[in-house]
Parts: sequence; structure tokens; C-alpha cells
Amino acid sequence: MYSHCSSSRATTRTPMSASLRAPCDSTPRMPRHRVGSTTAVRSPSQRRRCGLRVTVCEAGSTPATTGGSCCSGGGESGVAAAAAGFSMSATPEGGRITFTGSTAGPAPPEGSLSPDATVAVAPTASEAPSSATPSSTATGSEKQLPAKSSVKASVKPPAKSEPAPTDSSNLIVGAAAVGGLALVAAAAFVWRKKGAEWQAAMRERQLRQQSKAMLNEVISQIRSYDFVDLQGKNLGDEAVSYCAEALAFNTIAVGIDLGNNAIGPQGMQYICNALESNETLTELVLSGNMIGDEGAASLAEFLKTKGTQISVLNVSGNAIADEGMKALAEMLKTNTTLVKLDLSNNVIDYEGFVALSEALQVNESITDLYISGNYAGSMGAAALGRALPENKGLQELYFSGNDVGNEGITVLCEGLAKHQGKISHLDLGNNSIGGEGCEALGKYLEKDKHLVWANFYMNDMGDLGAGYVAEALKKNKKLDHLDLGGNNIMASGASKLAEMAQENETLETLELSYNPMGPEGAQALADALKFKGHVKTLKMGWCKLGVKGGSAIADSMRYNTSVQTLDLRGNGLGDEGIYDFAATLKVVNETLERLDLGYNDIKDQGAFALAQALKSNSDGMALATLSMNNNYITKFGEVALKEAVDVASEISGKEIELEI
Repeated sequence: MYSHCSSSRATTRTPMSASLRAPCDSTPRMPRHRVGSTTAVRSPSQRRRCGLRVTVCEAGSTPATTGGSCCSGGGESGVAAAAAGFSMSATPEGGRITFTGSTAGPAPPEGSLSPDATVAVAPTASEAPSSATPSSTATGSEKQLPAKSSVKASVKPPAKSEPAPTDSSNLIVGAAAVGGLALVAAAAFVWRKKGAEWQAAMRERQLRQQSKAMLNEVISQIRSYDFVDLQGKNLGDEAVSYCAEALAFNTIAVGIDLGNNAIGPQGMQYICNALESNETLTELVLSGNMIGDEGAASLAEFLKTKGTQISVLNVSGNAIADEGMKALAEMLKTNTTLVKLDLSNNVIDYEGFVALSEALQVNESITDLYISGNYAGSMGAAALGRALPENKGLQELYFSGNDVGNEGITVLCEGLAKHQGKISHLDLGNNSIGGEGCEALGKYLEKDKHLVWANFYMNDMGDLGAGYVAEALKKNKKLDHLDLGGNNIMASGASKLAEMAQENETLETLELSYNPMGPEGAQALADALKFKGHVKTLKMGWCKLGVKGGSAIADSMRYNTSVQTLDLRGNGLGDEGIYDFAATLKVVNETLERLDLGYNDIKDQGAFALAQALKSNSDGMALATLSMNNNYITKFGEVALKEAVDVASEISGKEIELEI
């Protein structure tokens, strides 16, 4: 293998299959030949490892070992000869290798290497022994190199010249390896993807089979049951269409619950079509679906013409807005059978409430109206309040979570006071009612003679509002359930409510949780309920009573003969406060049935005290449930309480439930 540069300087010989590099940068690199094989190109790093020097000479010239140049010839001849192609053989001769070759085929171009040119290869100075020095002659009289580097070869060109391919075996092997890895990775990816698709298809098939089995069961139930409960089946419009077909053949069903089934407007139309032939259905529950205004319009049209026997309709949580409410309101103007209507948790705004108010002025069949969790605002509440004096049938109004405010509650209460019917249940919780708004509320409560259940939780009445309500209930002889939880009532307001509890003879449930009344408020209530009052359920959770307030309530329970349920959760009583309750439980108490002391930082010592009290007074207590959830009681305290409950249950002969 050889190459030649224009300066006729010798190039560097690479080891074995390595290629030769022309030292001159101006000479283009050409394919090179290797002894006994096709040409190969090696990298510069491989060429640098070579320790041989190659000299190319024309015919009739001899290589010179001192300067690395030919005696005659040179130029581009070596490159032309390499391009033409030839074969080589080598024989050792002294300290160099001589290549002799002749071309076959067409004559070489002018200036190229002669057919019988010789190439001499000698070790470089770095490879030769330090004692070896080149001779100054050009005829072979130079000093011989070691035998391992002495080779002589004669070169014979092939019969036909072939283009010399680039020696890229290493690159080809590397590329093949990378390609193989890529193919393996691609195959693995395709297999994984196919496997995932197959698994997904299998899961889908299983789900379809399960859905089909469930649907068949549902259809069977629809055809034969008098009350069809399909709540939470997630049927969707498509499955509802099949259920509707089965429903059309049911002639005995009196109630259907299709709540939380992702039913849209189309599914609502399927249901209405199926119910056209049903004459027994009285209750239709569609809560938690997505019928919207379009579905509400379809339902209203059905109830106006066909479903005249339905008395209970629940469409809460169905994204019904003003347009849907208008359609339902038009139906209410002519419908005379619908008694209970639930429109809670929709998106009904002012215009929808105006339409509903106009319908209530005409409708006399609706007795229970649920419209909580909408967007009435003060204007919507005022529209409803103006319609109430004309209404005669309404008995229960659930109107919480509508952001009524003081202005809206004033007009609404004026309407309630003039209502011709008998309102027995009123829910106005979470409506941003302040102390000023409670003035109108108090006037209504004072005059009303039918209200038995009132819920005003999570407003902002404060002590001022609590005072208005307390003064009104001193004269109210009907109300038995009052919820004032979460109204920012403090000690002053609690004292006014305590005075009311002493005088009122009908109030049985008093909910005061989440009011920061503190120990002073607790003391006022304890004093009021110690010997008087008719309250059976007292809830004072998270009222910041502390040890002092808890002790006041515990002492009151020693003498009280009316309280059956006492809720004191989250008041920071601790073990010290529980000691007073343990002392109370040792005294005979034949009324207290449920005691909730959860979230009070009670530890094992408090638990031991309660356990001892339960054992001491097993015969004389009426306690049926003791709740100690979310305290700091370890296993020792739990074991003590459980053993005490078992002993008390065995002695008293009745089961005592322990929640811990």
C-alpha cells in the first residue's frame, strides 16, 4: 500500500492493514492498495502509530534511505498508479520492503508510475534501534535494519482495474451494530405498543361485558319493580335509552331514582318519551345530572301535558339556568299535582327567580320548595318575598346559600309575615345576614304561629342579631328547633339566648356550635339550663369553652333533667375538664343519653377517670353513647374505657356504645 506527494517525500507506513498518509497537505487523498487485499483507509490515529517510512520510485531508480526521496521520478505518479489498481507481493530484503508491480489493461497516463516501479518501506528513526544509522548511498549499501522489518515484495496488478473502495470496515461494523440495536429497540417498542393496545382492548371488552350484564340487570329491575333505584349507575344517555324502553313497559312503578347518571338533554328526552304511557309514577328523581336548560324544557313540556300524576320532582344539581327555570315556571302555572320541587344547586339567577315568583302566585299545589345554592341575591329574594303574600300552599321553604344579605332578607321576611299559608320549615342559612337584617327576621318570628324548624346557620348575626332572635322567641310558642351555628355570637349574645331558653317552653334543639362565646357564655347557658328549660339537644362544639366553661356545663348536667344529647367537641377541655364530667357521671342522671367529647385533648388520665365513673354508676346512668374520637388516648386508656363499658353494659342490662 502506498501514496506519493508532489515533494516526493516518503509517507508514513501504518501497521499491517493501516493506510498511508501523504505528508503534504496540498496533495488530495486517494484510495490506496494493501498487500494481498483490496485497499483500505485508516484513521489518522492509526496512521500515527506507524513506524515505517515508504519510498516510491520510478522504474530504473533506487530508493534512497537517507532523505526518503527517489533517485528519479516522483510527482503525481504514485497517486495515478494507485488509482489504476494493481496487486502486490512482498519479499524481505534487508531493512526495507520493496513493492514491484505492473498494471494490466490500458497504458497508464503520462507522468504516472511505471509498471515495474518499486516501493521501499523502511523503519522510521523512532522504530529503528538507536545504533542503526542510514547509509549515504542509494544502491543498498546502507546499514541493515533488524530482520523483523526486512521484507521485499513484487507487485502484479490485477487483470482488470477496479475502483478502490474506501476502507470503512470499522464504520460499517459500528453502523451495523447501531442499526441492529435500533431494530431491536424498534421491535421492542412496537411489541410493547401492541401489547398495550391488546391489554386496552381486553379491558374495554371486559368493561363492555360488565356494562352489558349490569344493563340487563337494570332493565330487568325496571320492568318488574314498583320503585326503580338506579342512583349512581353512571348510565349516560346511551344506556338511558335502553332503560327508557324497559320503563315504557312498567305499569306498576311509583318511583324512579336516576340521580347521578350523567344524563344530558337527549337522555332526558328518552325518559319523557318512555313515561308518556306510565300512569302510576308519582316520584321522579333526576338529581346530579346534566340536563341543563334544554332538558328542563323537555321535562316541563312532559309535566304540562302527560306526567300530571307526578307529585315529587328532584332536579337539583342539573346546571339549570334562567331559561330552564322559565320553562319549569310556565309548567307550574298549570300543574296541580306537583307537591315537592327540588331546584337546589343549579345556576338560577335573578330572571329565573322572577319567573318562579310569578308562578308561585298562581300555583297552589307546591308545599315543599328547595331552591338553596343558587344565585338569587337580594333582588331575587325580594322578588320571592313580594310573591309570598299571594301564595297559599307553601309550607316548607329551603332558601340557603343565595347571598340574600340584609336588604333581601328584609323584603323576604315581610312577605313571609304576610303569607296566607302555614310555613313550618324555614332554611335561611349561609345568606350573609347581619345583625341589622335580623331585626326584620325577629319581627317575623315573633308573629309567626306555625314555624317549628328554623335554620339560620353560617350567617353573621353577631350579638346584635342573637338579641333580636332571642327576644322574638320569648314570645314564640311554636318553634322547637333553632340552628344559630357559625354566627359569631359571643358571651353577650349567648347570655340573651340563655334567658330565652329559660322562658321558652317549646324549644328542644339548640345548635350553637362555632360561636366563640367562651367560658362566660358557657356559664350563662349552664345557669339557665341548670334547673329550667326544655332543651333536649344542646350542641356547643368549637365554642372556646376551655376548662372553666366545660366545668360549668358539667356541673349543670348534675341537676338538669331535660338534656339528652350534649355535644362539646373541640373545646380544649383536657384531662382537667374531664375530671368534672367524671364526677357528674358518678351522680345518678336518668336523662343524658349521648355525650360527645371528641377533639378535646384528653389523655389517658382523663380516660381512666371516665372509666372509673362508668363502673361506679352503672345502674344509675342513662348513657347509651360515649364518643371520645380524636383525642390523645393511648392503648392503655382505650383498654380501660372498653372494660368499663363492658362492665356497665353487663350490670345495667343495656348496650353502651363507645366511639374512640
